[in-house]
Amino acid sequence: MSVNFTPKSPLYLIEIKDAQESALRQIGRALTEEELEKVKDGLEWGLCECQADVMSAAIDEAVGDPDIDHSNPIQLDNILSI
Repeated sequence: MSVNFTPKSPLYLIEIKDAQESALRQIGRALTEEELEKVKDGLEWGLCECQADVMSAAIDEAVGDPDIDHSNPIQLDNILSI
């Protein structure tokens, strides 16, 4: 599977519908705009607090996967110059 990554391509995205689907499962209703704002703040805080740990674990898992071709890494000068 080939993906056309650019330096600004998101690796993961959480959409409002994801939060609303979680809320429906968890509390049985959709969130209000104020609640969504609070959820957004909580996600930003939580992801900032543990982003390095999660990124490290994801990289370890990716480079250890025997089903992935590891022979053609993206050129760093194309990514880091942004």
